[in-house]
Amino acid sequence: MKAFAELEEKNLGSLEGVLKPIDFNKTFGKNNKRITDADMVELIAHFNKVVLTDDNLDFPDLLGSAYEYLIKYFATELPGACAN
Repeated sequence: MKAFAELEEKNLGSLEGVLKPIDFNKTFGKNNKRITDADMVELIAHFNKVVLTDDNLDFPDLLGSAYEYLIKYFATELPGACAN
């Protein structure tokens, strides 16, 4: 996706290697469902309504903790990954 490639290029210090590999055409599930543009618009619209600052969360850096949890969970799902 051109927009993600450009975002990554302009923010190499924090986004290098993060956005370019995303494959929005990847299918999943038994029915090979694809995430549509409408799905993405709905997801973005949903998160646009949520204030995600530390003072609105249960504890500071809740998003960081959630990110680390997901990385650990999905890393163990990869072939050859180490399950710690």
